[in-house]
Amino acid sequence: MLNHKGELFVDQTVKSQSTVIRRDGISSQAVDRSEIEANRFAAELLMPEALVVEAVHQRQEKRPDYPSNLLLDDLARAFEVSSQAMEYRLTNLGIFIPR
Repeated sequence: MLNHKGELFVDQTVKSQSTVIRRDGISSQAVDRSEIEANRFAAELLMPEALVVEAVHQRQEKRPDYPSNLLLDDLARAFEVSSQAMEYRLTNLGIFIPR
């Protein structure tokens, strides 16, 4: 979708012939433009800004003193992502200040 270049791997065991671009040592360093774009795309796909903001507000209205670590875990479960992914998303949206 984002015109990324890289070594392609086709999993022959999957009938739909899914294609995966392999990660390398640079992938986890957040310096590769393609990886940054892919992460941003995935975050918006799995945790759309409008839905995340709405979910935060709903929870804070019900419980203004909601501890941030519990809010983070609750949102991660609601969006079916890891707590780390949700923490990054909330931080990037300016909603959450990491410890």
